[in-house]
Amino acid sequence: MELAQHFPQVLFESEHDHLKASPDKAIQDLRKQYYCNKKSILVPVIKAEGLDVNEPANFRLIANVSFLSKIIEKIVAAQLTHYLDKNGLLPTYQSGFRKGHSTETLLVRFLSDIYVAIDKSQVTLLALFDVSAAFDTVDHEILLQRLSVSFGLSGNMLGWLTSFLQDRSFMVAHGSTKSPWVAAPFGLPQGSVLGPLLYIIFTADLGPLLAAGATLSQSYADDLQAYAHCLAGQAISTVGTMSRTIETLQAWMSSNRLRLNPSKTQLIWLGTRQQLAKVDLASIASKYPHLSFSSSVRDLGVTRPGAYICPTHQSPLPKLLLPAPTTQGDIPLPLPRYCLYAGSLLCSLPSGLL
Repeated sequence: MELAQHFPQVLFESEHDHLKASPDKAIQDLRKQYYCNKKSILVPVIKAEGLDVNEPANFRLIANVSFLSKIIEKIVAAQLTHYLDKNGLLPTYQSGFRKGHSTETLLVRFLSDIYVAIDKSQVTLLALFDVSAAFDTVDHEILLQRLSVSFGLSGNMLGWLTSFLQDRSFMVAHGSTKSPWVAAPFGLPQGSVLGPLLYIIFTADLGPLLAAGATLSQSYADDLQAYAHCLAGQAISTVGTMSRTIETLQAWMSSNRLRLNPSKTQLIWLGTRQQLAKVDLASIASKYPHLSFSSSVRDLGVTRPGAYICPTHQSPLPKLLLPAPTTQGDIPLPLPRYCLYAGSLLCSLPSGLL
C-alpha cells in the first residue's frame, strides 16, 4: 500500500472495483496510462422540451462518468489532441469539440459562402444529415484500426485506448429503477471526455469523401451538412450531384456500421427570391421523386429560410440581444451565454430589425 497511501481513499471505493481490489497494482496501471473505468451508468435525458416522455426514442442516454475517469480521460484527450493538431490530422471543417471552433464559426462560414454565391447570382443546395444513434453504434475494431493505420498511433497511447474501448459495460438508471449490467461491445459513452474526440476520428474520412463528390461539407460532431452552389439553370444537374453524394454517404455509413436517418435528412434551396424563382422545381420533382425539399430548416439552433436575407434564431430575437438592465443605465456583466450565441449572424440584418 506504499504508493496507494499518497492517494485519497475515495479513489479505492465505490464503483472502482479494480482500484479497491489491488490499490498498488492500480497505481502502477495509472502510471502506465492503462487504467480506465469501464462501467457506465446511463441516465436517459429528454432530447427537447415538449417531446412525448412515453416514447423511448425521444431520450438520449448520457453516461454518468465518475470524476476519476474524467480526470484520466482529460489527460489522455489533451495528449491525443496535441498529437493530432501537431500533425494536421483533424478534419479541417469539423467544428465539434475543438479549440477555437464552435457552432457559431460553422454557421458564419456557411453564411459567408452563401453570400459569395449570391454575389455570383447563384443558388445553394443544402443537405442536412442525421446519423441514427451515432455514438452508440461506433465499431471498436474499426476505430482501433483507424487509430493505428490512418492516425499512426502506437505504444502506450494505442494500448490505453484499446483498454478504454474493450470490455465495457453499462446499466440504465431511471429514477429508482435500474437495469442489470450488460456488455457494450459497440459505441462511445456520451458524457465522457474522449467520446466526442474518438467519434471525430472515426468519421474523419467524411470530408474528403464528400469533396470527391463535388460538394462542400462541414460538420459539428455528428451533425453533418453538404452543400453546392450553382446557377438556377444548373439546378437539375446539381440535384443529381447531391443525390449521388447521398448514395456515396449511405454506402460509407453502411460499411462502417453507421446509418443515416432518412426521415431527418433535409434538403433546401437557399438564395435570393429572384434567383430561387428561376429554379425549375417541377422538373426536379419529376426526375428525382425520392427527394423532397423544405421551405425552411433548423441548422444547429438556427432556422434557415429558403429566400435568404438572414437566418432567424430558434429563440426569440430579443433573447439574443442584451438583457434588460437591472437598474437604469446598468448592463449586467458578464453577459449570459445565450446573449452571445451566433450573434455574429445578425451582422447583416438592417438596423431597424435589431
